[in-house]
Amino acid sequence: MTPSTIKTTPSTTKMTPSTITRTPSTTATLTPSASATKVIIDDNVTKAETSSNYILDSTSPQPIVLDTRESNVKFIQPTLVTFTVGLSKPLDVLLKDVIVYNKVVSNVGDDYNNSTGVFRCNIAGIYYFQIHGAAGEGKELSLSLVKNKTRVISLYSSTNQELSLAANSAVLLLEAGDEVFVEASNCGSLYGEEHHVINTFSGFLLGTSIANA
Repeated sequence: MTPSTIKTTPSTTKMTPSTITRTPSTTATLTPSASATKVIIDDNVTKAETSSNYILDSTSPQPIVLDTRESNVKFIQPTLVTFTVGLSKPLDVLLKDVIVYNKVVSNVGDDYNNSTGVFRCNIAGIYYFQIHGAAGEGKELSLSLVKNKTRVISLYSSTNQELSLAANSAVLLLEAGDEVFVEASNCGSLYGEEHHVINTFSGFLLGTSIANA
């Protein structure tokens, strides 16, 4: 018996490396200013030239504007405005009382007045506000967020548990001079302790708006 012979021919695989072509993105427009302004875009490339997609407002720190393309409004990275305040002691309130929060956690921009309880807008733009409320056992909790003289949102809670708790939030478009505050929607007592600050009022600037040229 003659053993069979098997001849193996190695297969050849030819691979052509793919070519990736990277086209640098075009970038930003700068509003004219007396001094040159640097904008860092993509790949740490520094550019200071004009285009149609972005606008730089030199009045705000590092304010890169993103074009919505679908509307005539652009939104710009704003100057930082933010605050959080709360109650660190109980507060008895009457109907329509403005809640004056005694504990200031933060107040960047100084737009919240801790003597009156009113946030007064100095930079027009879009703001986010949030309120958390707490009342003692068996107490009704009813608060409203008010813009100027108009009630925007409300919260309500009533329970026989240890605390009545509720929260709500809103995004508002404000003009300079608009006032926002929390108002009592009934008579009652708001909960507060030095180390248990549950009743809070917070807000911050999301962005300012400018019309396209």
